[in-house]
Amino acid sequence: MIGRPAAEVGLLSFAASTDRIEAGQAATLTWQTEDATRITLYPEIGRAIELTDGDGAGSITLTPHRSTEYVLVVEGAFGREIDMATVVVDEAAPSVRISEFVARNRLSLEDGNQDSPDWIELHNPGPTGVDLTGYGLSDDPADPMKWTFQQVTIPPHGDLIVFASDSEEPVDPEGGIHTSWRLDGDGESVVLTAPDGVTVVDAILDYPAQCEDLAYGRDMEGNLVFLEPTSRAINLATSYEGWLSPLTFSHERGFSDAPFELSIEHEDPEARIRYALDGGEPWIEYRRPIAVTGTQLIRASVARDGYKSPRAQTHTFLFIDDVISSDAMNPDIAQDSGYATQLRDGLLDLPTIAIAVPTLPDDYREHEASVELFWPDGAEPIQADCGVLRYGGAWTTFAKKSYRLKFRSDYGVPKLRAPLFNGSDRGFPVVEAFDELELAGGSHDMNQRGFYMAGCFVEDAMLDMGSLNPHGRFVHLYINGTYWGQYHLRERMVEHFLADYLGGAPEEYLNVRGNDNVGGSFIPGTPDPVHRYSWERVRMLAGSYQQVRPYLDVDSLIDFMLLWFYGNCESEYRASGPAEAGSGFKFWMADADGFLRSSALNLDRTSNTGPGGLFGALVAEGDPDFMVLLADRIYQHMAHNGALTPERNTARLLDRMGEIQNSLVAECARWGYRTPTNWNAAALEIIDNLFPARTDQLLTYLRNRQLYPPFDPPQYSRQGGNVEDGFELTLSTGSGTIYYTLDGSDPRAPGGGIAPSARVYGSSSAGEVLVAAESVWRYWDHEAAPLGTWQEAGFDDRTWATGTAQFGYGDGDEATVISYGPDAANKYIAYYFRHPFEIGSPAGIDRIVVHLMRDDGAVVYLNGQEVLRNNMPAGNVTAETVAANVVSGIDESEWFTFEVTPEHLVAGANILAVEVHQAGDTSSDLSFDLILEAHPAQDHDPLVLHGDTVVKSRVFNGRQWSALNEAHFAIAK
Repeated sequence: MIGRPAAEVGLLSFAASTDRIEAGQAATLTWQTEDATRITLYPEIGRAIELTDGDGAGSITLTPHRSTEYVLVVEGAFGREIDMATVVVDEAAPSVRISEFVARNRLSLEDGNQDSPDWIELHNPGPTGVDLTGYGLSDDPADPMKWTFQQVTIPPHGDLIVFASDSEEPVDPEGGIHTSWRLDGDGESVVLTAPDGVTVVDAILDYPAQCEDLAYGRDMEGNLVFLEPTSRAINLATSYEGWLSPLTFSHERGFSDAPFELSIEHEDPEARIRYALDGGEPWIEYRRPIAVTGTQLIRASVARDGYKSPRAQTHTFLFIDDVISSDAMNPDIAQDSGYATQLRDGLLDLPTIAIAVPTLPDDYREHEASVELFWPDGAEPIQADCGVLRYGGAWTTFAKKSYRLKFRSDYGVPKLRAPLFNGSDRGFPVVEAFDELELAGGSHDMNQRGFYMAGCFVEDAMLDMGSLNPHGRFVHLYINGTYWGQYHLRERMVEHFLADYLGGAPEEYLNVRGNDNVGGSFIPGTPDPVHRYSWERVRMLAGSYQQVRPYLDVDSLIDFMLLWFYGNCESEYRASGPAEAGSGFKFWMADADGFLRSSALNLDRTSNTGPGGLFGALVAEGDPDFMVLLADRIYQHMAHNGALTPERNTARLLDRMGEIQNSLVAECARWGYRTPTNWNAAALEIIDNLFPARTDQLLTYLRNRQLYPPFDPPQYSRQGGNVEDGFELTLSTGSGTIYYTLDGSDPRAPGGGIAPSARVYGSSSAGEVLVAAESVWRYWDHEAAPLGTWQEAGFDDRTWATGTAQFGYGDGDEATVISYGPDAANKYIAYYFRHPFEIGSPAGIDRIVVHLMRDDGAVVYLNGQEVLRNNMPAGNVTAETVAANVVSGIDESEWFTFEVTPEHLVAGANILAVEVHQAGDTSSDLSFDLILEAHPAQDHDPLVLHGDTVVKSRVFNGRQWSALNEAHFAIAK
């Protein structure tokens, strides 16, 4: 009661005047209640409100002929309260009894393994605890000690659950007790026997066939009845004389070609059958077969007084001709003979989901519904009841909405069990049981920012990159028999998803929403209230790679950022992870609309700090282990057919395009957001214009941002695969020393040292120095760029000034101080340098290595051709083009190493030209010097492989490690 202490209302006391009597003696039961509206005393007495006075005090004097447990149930606005008192007659305490059992358990109770075996409940009606050690429990009266209890005690008036699971483990992780046999749902016996192996303590013999998730046991008067399960509680639940089996339909749900008469039957002639045709609760009395002449939804139920009814059953019958001719379809497509074959085939190409729901879920509230799943190959359909609600699209006006399906015991099944994503695992074996699923309509991706592909492409890509993300596939959706279009069906990355894939219980995980993005920025994220600190801890530790690693899946974060850098979608995200140290928080894009659009080309977002600022914090710290991991993930995904290479991106997109080549015609006819023609054209735009250039472009941006080393890993003469025994593998590099391993370990030790197992490959050739450090250069330090083709060999630079490197101003270590102009608040942005050199013949030169010192950015030309761009934006460069980033600290005087192809070298005179750019007109300093080396082809002894081998290698230049190159070689048998 509101405003009243709990101890002052309800059942305040219940007791017997004496708990032990001799046969023929009486005992008085007394109770005190407050604000009770209903009082019931079991067994035999029933209503006891009449035995209670106006002050809530009641009593009754009884003469029990056997030991009896009395149960008082008091109900009112406070709820229901229960107490028990036992009167023992002639010192014969009441025996433990079999209270109830469930012999076809699916939903009623889970064990400590999160499984649902059958279960038996034992109740101790006595006033003292009972030690069951040595007692026998059996399903066969002829073998009463089939299974015996170990040390376990049932407390006074207490209950004990025993799982009849046929388990080899007698106790599960949560302490649940398991027998070595199962119950038979078709009927048998349950027998509890004393340790002497002879005395039957209690038994339910020859029980009848059982119903799924319905209990069988003793009601409050001791009668054997069917009951709603009440595990670990007294059997106050509704009881039944029996249960009704499901209805029988004369025709299987799914697609039909011709009209038919549908019969609905039940084996019980006294049962009443009702049905509905609109997805609502059945209300029409069934008297005769129903004529099904076209697409039709039928929901039917069966009932009989005193019997347990099954849930209402839904059958959807779909007629293709009906769907095509529906008023919901655009006749310009649906009736176009040129699309006829594609349209008809397309409606059957994909799995079909049919939702039956009384109210269209357009209000973000969850509605109880039926879901039916029909397979393209004609496999047996699947039906389950669930909750359905609309999600997303709050700020859009698209008529096509997105929906979420939620499965839980309240609706009949805790999970939908179906092989939805078999064949599309992409490195993560799929589960076949789901708590939640999403039906994504497409939103902006339908036409404003894409062509239906962004969501599935992004999730497929994350899986291909090796980061756990939702699996998905395309399906057709019908709502109450009306075709609703093509949808992207996908898993939802929430706590149940992580528990299914990573183990543990769902409550051990939490979710973070990052929806309210501002422009291109990610927000800190809003975690679920439970375990909120877990996300806050990650953000607090983000500035320390070593400390945050137990709580953050750094690989997942990096993969998320690389993929987000690649495309052009919004900065909405989800993060999910364990509350404690373990697998760490993982990430997925909550709104991938716009990812696949040509505006991603030339888009540089590599300065973004990412979800919750985590990525930016780790980059700012610059832990060597994190930076090399980042480089490794970049190289893994952007080289050697990695997940973000043009070839893989194209193949991934074409795979999904092929999946819906026919079915999209039906979608276009239903909603009209695209036509099949412009859908294909939009895809070709991405395949032809975005994919070929974007990977290399993004790699340049990452290099300019110093998120990737300036030099590449070693290159292999063959990048893995099947080889013959004795295969000779050669490694090459443009600079530095190659370290490699053959045992699968990393040649780089944590912290940046050389691993004990690492070997040096061959002997690095120093090469010929074509332009040395501190060389003499011609330079131009004026406000305007030099006129003409100043990068080319024939350019007349005699009017330029001459000086010795290092060039610059502001640091005090310059050999030649150059001018920044008359206004220190408006300095020149660009400076230009030229240096001639000669070579005899380029024929023997395999590669050129450039060691560059630049503050802030530079573009390098060889004989008029651009060969290197560092910390500079893409596109045309003028005297006003500023560097991509401000360079500070040690990077102002560091040498950055790059490998350049020798294709532009000529015999005789050559010219090296460089333009150096500041990040702004108020920069405090500038630095420039350059070394140019020519390297012949290195003639190292090859690695000879005699068994299956993993070759891992890196380049080390004495200061920095390259990314890791890894290749797996299998010796052909």
